[in-house]
Amino acid sequence: MLQTPGLPLRILTKITRPPGVSARRHREWMRAAFFAQGNHWQQQILPSRFVAGTSYPRKKRTEKYLRQKLNAARRGKAILGGLVDNVYTGFLRDKLTAPASIRAFPTRVTVRMVGPRYIGMRVYQSNQPDKAKELLWVSAAEQKKLREVLRDEYKRQHDREPPATETHST
Repeated sequence: MLQTPGLPLRILTKITRPPGVSARRHREWMRAAFFAQGNHWQQQILPSRFVAGTSYPRKKRTEKYLRQKLNAARRGKAILGGLVDNVYTGFLRDKLTAPASIRAFPTRVTVRMVGPRYIGMRVYQSNQPDKAKELLWVSAAEQKKLREVLRDEYKRQHDREPPATETHST
């Protein structure tokens, strides 16, 4: 079992520091917002890749593979009736949807998951689909939702802890 390196998933979102907010506080709020964004991706978006009928770009599986998978499903070896591209025995799904290590920084978030060795930065075998790319693909609607999660969490942090106003005595 290998720990997959943080596969890059980039959703560019920039929140400018509001006036009156210290740089330190802004970084803390950004860290909390990016943590919420990474958590939303891991808890909501990633599991949707393992459901039948979801549409995202993926390499078409060969007819031979699909027949083999349906036969395995009839024997009870493949789960979900063999109808989901990314799910055969469920090992990949179970490993990647298990609790992950989410590290948030002021400029980004890294979600580390433990997965099988055939998931990584390069395709495991030349005739196999790039499973990592399939899992990391994010639609425009999902990008919009991730941006909203980031902004909402930043606003929640801001409302919870309003910036201190400086007072000068004369």
